[in-house]
Amino acid sequence: MVNPLYRISILAFCSYLGVILGNAISFDTYIKLLGYPSYFSEIIRISFPFVTIYYSLMIFTLYYSMKAFKKLYYMLFLLVAWHIHNLFAVFFFSSLNYFIPLPSFINLLIYFTMGTVFCIQGIYSEKHTSLQYINLKCPGLKGNVTFAHLTDIHLGAVYGKEFIQKLVNLILKANVDFVCITGDMIDGNIKMTREMLEPFEQIKCPIYFVSGNHEDYTWKEEAYQIIDTTNLKRIGDSIINFNNQLNIIGIDYIYDSHIIKAKLKNLLKNQSNSNLNPNILLYHVPIFNAKALEEYNIFMFLCGHFHGGHFFPFTLLRLLRNIFVFEGLYNYKNKHYVYCNSGQGTSGPCVRSFSKSQIGIIRLEGEKTE
Repeated sequence: MVNPLYRISILAFCSYLGVILGNAISFDTYIKLLGYPSYFSEIIRISFPFVTIYYSLMIFTLYYSMKAFKKLYYMLFLLVAWHIHNLFAVFFFSSLNYFIPLPSFINLLIYFTMGTVFCIQGIYSEKHTSLQYINLKCPGLKGNVTFAHLTDIHLGAVYGKEFIQKLVNLILKANVDFVCITGDMIDGNIKMTREMLEPFEQIKCPIYFVSGNHEDYTWKEEAYQIIDTTNLKRIGDSIINFNNQLNIIGIDYIYDSHIIKAKLKNLLKNQSNSNLNPNILLYHVPIFNAKALEEYNIFMFLCGHFHGGHFFPFTLLRLLRNIFVFEGLYNYKNKHYVYCNSGQGTSGPCVRSFSKSQIGIIRLEGEKTE
């Protein structure tokens, strides 16, 4: 298993900036900060012991027993998220303060209020998973099909059996024909157990699974042995025909996009010429846009990975969603679709400021049968 400390490196750096640089800037404008380097040094000197204790606790929690210290793990990552939100709030208002000078205590009040509100909103969104319904007409489909799309569940220290039960309850309400899981079911900070997956047994329709990058980061083979004892079906690097209505193509996560495309072409090449059912592709990372699916004759591509940005300010990347596949439904000629789900769980800070925890419920309307 890869040491989970890799997951904290970037977040820890941002959090450190939020604690030290954020506090420094909140008390004065950039001009004064640059003009008084000794003031900056003094803040570093005062903050360093507290920051060191904070990160020592975090590293201890991550490295030793995340299961035993689940609440501490959760609280520490919430603090990381809070610091990151505060960091960007203070950068924004300190820049504003350059043009409209404000008293230091008002800067500080805005700084903490902004970061705290964003963080609280993120905690609320993370705890409320919803269903996102998508209705599409599917040429060549015999009858109608409804299925659920799960991705990025991240079972581990925070998300366990109770979380899976919540997801299952929502899926049962939707009355689907099958379920797709496009990777990162494992978070990697503690080992997944069969008990965590038991609620899936309440779903009587097929559940198809392909791996994500987090499965590769951890004890994949041992996890696969657990999955194989459940009603989840691993379909990586294969094509499954569902009820003579759809072809479901699964590709397990691999870093090299050239290999992925070669695998996909090879699978389609070996497909029976008489099989004219629409193709649905499952892969964790959104490497194809909707237009690219035309080359492979793929009706719909299901993916995840980005968590919808996860938390502010990374959620602002949705403003660029027309440039690259990031979140939501993408359409090309009403014949090819990409659905990039923002996922259900989180990795790292358990917040979703301005992103959603959601399950995709896709309803495909096909040709009427006699």
